[in-house]
Amino acid sequence: MPVKNVLMISPEYYGYVMTGGLAMAVHGLSRALHRQGIDVRVVIPSYSKTSGSDKFLRQIPKVDIKTAMLFDDKGIRIYQVPDVFLDPLYTYFISRDIEDSVHRRAAKEAFLAANFFSSGIPVVLEHLAKEYSWTPDVIHLHEWPTASASESLRRSKFSNIPIVVTTHNAQYIGRVPPMEDKDLILSQSSPQQVRVLQAQDQLFASLLEMGVFFSDAVTTVSESYAQELLAGMNVDPRVRKRLQDKGLEGILNGLDHQLMNPAIDPYVSSFDPNDIQSVAYGKGRNKLVLHSKYKVTAGSDEMQVTMMGRLADQKGIDLVLSAAAGINGLHGLKLLVVGETQENRVRQLLSGKLGINITGSLDFAKPEDQHLILAGSDAILMPSRYEPCGYVQLEGMRYGAIPIVTHVGGLKDTVVPFDGNNGYGVIIREATPEHITNALREALQIFQNKERWRIAVMNALKEDFAWDGPRNSVGKYVQLYERVKEQRAA
Repeated sequence: MPVKNVLMISPEYYGYVMTGGLAMAVHGLSRALHRQGIDVRVVIPSYSKTSGSDKFLRQIPKVDIKTAMLFDDKGIRIYQVPDVFLDPLYTYFISRDIEDSVHRRAAKEAFLAANFFSSGIPVVLEHLAKEYSWTPDVIHLHEWPTASASESLRRSKFSNIPIVVTTHNAQYIGRVPPMEDKDLILSQSSPQQVRVLQAQDQLFASLLEMGVFFSDAVTTVSESYAQELLAGMNVDPRVRKRLQDKGLEGILNGLDHQLMNPAIDPYVSSFDPNDIQSVAYGKGRNKLVLHSKYKVTAGSDEMQVTMMGRLADQKGIDLVLSAAAGINGLHGLKLLVVGETQENRVRQLLSGKLGINITGSLDFAKPEDQHLILAGSDAILMPSRYEPCGYVQLEGMRYGAIPIVTHVGGLKDTVVPFDGNNGYGVIIREATPEHITNALREALQIFQNKERWRIAVMNALKEDFAWDGPRNSVGKYVQLYERVKEQRAA
């Protein structure tokens, strides 16, 4: 059955609030669906702390949501603002914070705020139906903070609209916290017992578990990560059982080639990715700017490797810092680490207090800085212990930066090791300090052979991970939407 209207619900959306790949994925998929002729509307929380934050994109004009308020129903304020990406469509804000980032521990306040946010979704649908005669054919929920909307929708007049739930990182599930309301907790806390929430005669230990149960289909962001979750790696046993029952599907995240395009990128010295001379000249100029901005002391002929993202153990930052002595022994290679962390040990090491000679920045990289890092780096380091999909390696390849990655999850699905003629990446065989150093040494040897490096870079630039590219991830979602719509109609 054809799908014409899709409602996206997410804690993050590129251009309004972003802490990582989730915002990029929802934005990119929405734009790709729009190019397919599908009417997409997006609903996100209204975050009080994002105004003026670096997590806003600077080219997006700030919106005075007080003047854009549509209505106030039972304490739920809904704001409508023009969507800067899907003009003339709209993005809708529900005025209750979940938290500054989905990648935080689900405390009681975040848990309750997520439920409040989700309870506003039927209100948005009421407004769209009344004012615009618009009803979605499919509702797509992203990550645990939106998951309980599936249950509230099933209790509403919109109960027969099919629901797709996507988990972008199943480590974060919105676990039920201790609460004073005894009606909500059926199994009181002890080291052996699990706190649970009752909904429609079912018991759930997390919001993600609830969302999966009331959905029509559930996906994650790469095929290999789906296999890892079903095998029990890095996932709560209750969530894993729900994923198995629902038939988890892995659909690889795509890249927005209009947004990530070195030929027209306003944040970097542009270059033609199809012309090796233009690539070499452009990346050389961007490397100089990168070194100046982050105070990296290095020659233009030295290999610039950058690790960028959340500096958490999942990403292997502790392994990189443990490998510092070996990395510093690789002459002709410079390592830059850029990202945010709350860990004091990481902050001390990156600030040089413990004698580690690695250049670091502990600030959230603004979008323009992220683009500069991609364009000015020779290689991107991603020694993740697990990685659902990963965006930095996709973006890095788009800007001619070779990925140096562990062979897990979405990294396994997107990075082909370079053999001298084919492929483009370097594989970290195990997530250990020794194997990270060995992979960096292998990459440096390729870099110092200019012809081999040229081949690897051009192979990476030829890869097409666009949502509507050869892998056609957007087409797979359209097929999924059509299938669940047909199943619901039957």
